[in-house]
Amino acid sequence: MNRIMTILAISIILITSSLTARFTTLTPFKAKDPKAIAAAKDQASKDGLKNPRLFLVGTMSGELPIQIPITITIDLDKGNATAWAYCFADTNLDSMKTYAVVQVPFLGYFPFAVPSSLILAQLLFVPTKSLDSSNWKSIENLKDSLNKNAMFIQFKKDRPDWTINLVGLGMNTTDSMLAMDKPYWMMVFNSGGGMLTCFVQAETGETNCIGYWGVEDNADMTKFEIYPNPASEQALLILPPSIQSLNSKLELFDSFGKLIRNLYAPVSGETDKVMINTSGLSNGVYLLQYSSKDKTYSTKLLIHR
Repeated sequence: MNRIMTILAISIILITSSLTARFTTLTPFKAKDPKAIAAAKDQASKDGLKNPRLFLVGTMSGELPIQIPITITIDLDKGNATAWAYCFADTNLDSMKTYAVVQVPFLGYFPFAVPSSLILAQLLFVPTKSLDSSNWKSIENLKDSLNKNAMFIQFKKDRPDWTINLVGLGMNTTDSMLAMDKPYWMMVFNSGGGMLTCFVQAETGETNCIGYWGVEDNADMTKFEIYPNPASEQALLILPPSIQSLNSKLELFDSFGKLIRNLYAPVSGETDKVMINTSGLSNGVYLLQYSSKDKTYSTKLLIHR
């Protein structure tokens, strides 16, 4: 009996080791892979959703928080990732269940339950309608539109170390700066000292980007902040005296890069706080930019009521 138990234990260890090794060599696949979506939807049904509808799709670079450590990689040109998360719900987000799906060579697609906040917390708009009725396209079909966007082109030029950090898809039902009731891909790109967020309409490819870059790394940058964020009626901008200078300007841009307001820009340390009236701004994402002769500091401002 002991010999049999020993053989069984060794077999389990070998099988587990083999599966772990296979999970570290995953096959990348596209977001709209029907088998991947079906695997997640079937699991949602097994877990209690009577009529699972797709609300969100997304992925991000880094470690996937599941039982077996998996590192996610994203190939923007091919539209591939080694894992995609799919969020399903019956009628509203209260019933949402989210699954990260991976494709294991020779074994197929495997869904793993993950927190819905993994994607929801990253999006700058909250989708309240499902994607099922939209003809959304995967990112490989939209990359040409993204690559023609002036801000994206400039970001890549200024920051050759850029990487893609996050990709998320949902129906925009809250951000009036974007087309309402349309599916949008949100893509976040990072680099040393800079970040760019692009919204790509997932049916037409229309692209809008916001972000900042070209800022030197220094301690002052961490103090250039705005509270509260999201804001409703007013917001307080902290502008450290050490970055203030003559001939500076403080500007507010919308998510399309259009100048909305020229704001008061303090100089010579006369104050480190600027109160901004946001009551007249529509819900959405804005960019506050303080520019001096040789430096530019920027921060995102979210308006939500």
